[in-house]
Amino acid sequence: MTQEINNRLDRVESALIALAEESQALRQELRANNSRLDSLIEHLYTQRDVVALDVVDIKDELHELKEVTKQQSATADRYAISAQLQAETVKIQAENIRIMIEALNLKQA
Repeated sequence: MTQEINNRLDRVESALIALAEESQALRQELRANNSRLDSLIEHLYTQRDVVALDVVDIKDELHELKEVTKQQSATADRYAISAQLQAETVKIQAENIRIMIEALNLKQA
């Protein structure tokens, strides 16, 4: 009976040693996985920060573009008004020239 108990104890001891070794291997794997996970999280935080900065830059550029577009639109409106006034002036000058020619024709007649 003592031999049987010793055999069982040996098997239990062997099983405990195997369990301890497996446990150690699992702990090492867990540490490695945690390390990779930490690296990935750090990378994601960095990427998030980069994206956030890019979004701010894009918003700033869009705002600047909007302002430039407003200024260009206002300039285009001023040019259109100026062109319209010049066209009116040309019409008036053409009418004045026509009247002057008629007056000269009447004098010569």
